[in-house]
Amino acid sequence: MNDYAEIILPLPFDRTYTYSVPEGFRNAICVGMRVSVRFGVKKIYTGIIAELHDRQPDYPKIKPVEAIMDEEPIVLPSQLRLWRFISKYYCVSLGEVYSTAVPSALKVKDLRETYRPKFVTDVFLADEYKTKEAQTLLLDGLQRRASRQHMLMETYFRLMEQQYPIERKTLLQHTTAATLGALIDKKILIQQQRQIQRIDTVSGISSTIKELSPAQQTAYESINQRFSSFDTVLLHGVTSGGKTEIYIRMITECISSGKQVLMLVPEIALTKQLSYRMQKFFGGTMGIYHSFRNENEKAEIYRHQLSDNPYKLILGVRSSLFLPFRNLGLVIVDEEHDSSYKQTDPAPRYQGRDTAIYLAGLFGAKTLLGTATPSVESYANCHFGKYGLVSLTERYDGSVLPDIRLVDLKDCYRKRKMQGHFSLELMEHISAALANSRQVILFQNRRGFAPYVECRQCAYVPRCPNCDVSLTYHKQTDTLSCHYCGYTESMPPVCPSCGQKSLYTHGFGTEQIEEEVVRLFPEAKVARLDLDTSRSTGALDTILSDFQSHVTDILIGTQMVTKGLDFENVSLVGILNADNLLNHPDFRAYERAFQMLVQVAGRCGRRSEKGLVVLQTSQPENPVIRQIMDNDFTSFFSQQMIERHTFRYPPYFRLISILVKHSSADYCEQSAVALALRLRLRFNSRVLGPDTPAVGKLQNRHIRQILLKIESTASLSEAKRIIEEEIAAIKNVKPYNSASYNIDVDPQ
Repeated sequence: MNDYAEIILPLPFDRTYTYSVPEGFRNAICVGMRVSVRFGVKKIYTGIIAELHDRQPDYPKIKPVEAIMDEEPIVLPSQLRLWRFISKYYCVSLGEVYSTAVPSALKVKDLRETYRPKFVTDVFLADEYKTKEAQTLLLDGLQRRASRQHMLMETYFRLMEQQYPIERKTLLQHTTAATLGALIDKKILIQQQRQIQRIDTVSGISSTIKELSPAQQTAYESINQRFSSFDTVLLHGVTSGGKTEIYIRMITECISSGKQVLMLVPEIALTKQLSYRMQKFFGGTMGIYHSFRNENEKAEIYRHQLSDNPYKLILGVRSSLFLPFRNLGLVIVDEEHDSSYKQTDPAPRYQGRDTAIYLAGLFGAKTLLGTATPSVESYANCHFGKYGLVSLTERYDGSVLPDIRLVDLKDCYRKRKMQGHFSLELMEHISAALANSRQVILFQNRRGFAPYVECRQCAYVPRCPNCDVSLTYHKQTDTLSCHYCGYTESMPPVCPSCGQKSLYTHGFGTEQIEEEVVRLFPEAKVARLDLDTSRSTGALDTILSDFQSHVTDILIGTQMVTKGLDFENVSLVGILNADNLLNHPDFRAYERAFQMLVQVAGRCGRRSEKGLVVLQTSQPENPVIRQIMDNDFTSFFSQQMIERHTFRYPPYFRLISILVKHSSADYCEQSAVALALRLRLRFNSRVLGPDTPAVGKLQNRHIRQILLKIESTASLSEAKRIIEEEIAAIKNVKPYNSASYNIDVDPQ
């Protein structure tokens, strides 16, 4: 008998809660269903049944399940297994996983369903007026007595020739609600609601798959061969090598065998071209799942996946891992190196790429990782024999990799060969590209006009009152803004500290570059692609489509221009300052610089004409710069592996970061020091810190970081158990119990 149910609540608790199952529910209740339960005195939540059993709890008062919300489970057994894996591996509660995994519209509070199906109202013609004779008599009668109704019926009959039934909103474009209501009251017209999907689908499917080039065909066959020995294969394909055509071939093959496919991309907003290409082949059998969907749209896709005819292919960001799958056969992770796959805040802080591999394993499916710039960890897994490796070294359609021209900024400034932030050499190449009706991409990985403002007299720098960062100046709005919490204030006319008119900007971002380009190349049409200009789907689509159709000549952007973009007319890429990537205080700085610069360089010369990349840097002697110029990933990887081994970083060591947060700087420091002392008793020199991170305060919460380096040969699960044990112990001690402790396994 299922007398009791273990319920997962959408709350940050490390356990399920036991509720009794009323006798009337026992034949209807199933694992994976939503139920409403009372938590505390007044709160009612929607929980997910994780287990049904007849074990008597060892406490006397057990609350009953108050209502069953579903006729069928909305969380499948495979999903619950994935939730448990994420909870255990990433040290988060099941409740936090549940909060992320299920769309908000499917989580009910206070017995009120937030998801509402979408309906349209159709207007039908009563049966007695469907003959031509009856329609003529009707119009004659209305013409004498009701001219507006007569005009509406004439319009209705005209629209019937194009579509039937006719939506109410269409008719209201030609008349008033009162006139339409009068015809409905006379029972000439009949209203009826019809449920529709919020998600637009493409009905037509192209059966034509492009012929693979010899290099693509070899890679495709090699992937299938590697899959006979490995569950996970890394496709290391040069930029513009045609990985997408290989993906389409593999997806088609998998779907033909009756299985489902999940394809992950780092940021769906930047893969419009990919989405369009995939929809041409898979049409309405493909669902697209991303953060631009509203909660009701997400709920519809989620429900569709539970239906008898789910999507065969899901194209989405990391959150699509949580959708229901019944028969997954293949998982593709495109641009597997991208840091966007890692969730940082809020919990669960999971790595989408690694979780995708686990999800595939639940179904016995294969995982294909694709990228032109592999992550060090993934390439090392090939090196260690965990993954298969396939290389695609030729660009598609005969195009060749661009030449990379190095510009030494120190030398240019000394010889006065700069105009603003442009070397004369870069300016010459931009002019040549424009003269030849070619397009240009300019890359600067910092948005805004200037990173910070400083007073020449007293060195005052405006800072965010909520975060430990300087405010970025945005000239277009004449505001200072925090890029962490969103705090914004007007640019002061004088220095708030000394009262002098001596505020000036330091550094430069995409907004300043746009201003300079407009001044230097007044004949060119210029657009900017960053978070400020692309906050809405419509704005992003316009920027990309204008560049695609050559309405725009020069596109200026942050790292957004490095991902998933394929423009055949781009002959020049200008990298304005590689140094801000190389100088970042992070052991992955060189890796990210290599990936980002190679990716943005790969945006040009993607067809027959050879492209050119002009890379401006003050560090031409940096070995990473030379490896980027030579596109020499092998040397880069070998050097990184030596450094990672020397300084005890992944893949030789596993990292666990603990962030201690408190509104009081003193309490934060005390709590972090106390926890670090306890951890050192258990882990010795593996514990580093506590230290203040680069941003030591966010949203009025002070932060200290403790970092643990665990040997890859040691038990990571045991290390996490000890960490959780020590945090639980310190939470019982005042004042340390008022701090929050966030564990981040495999931080990025």
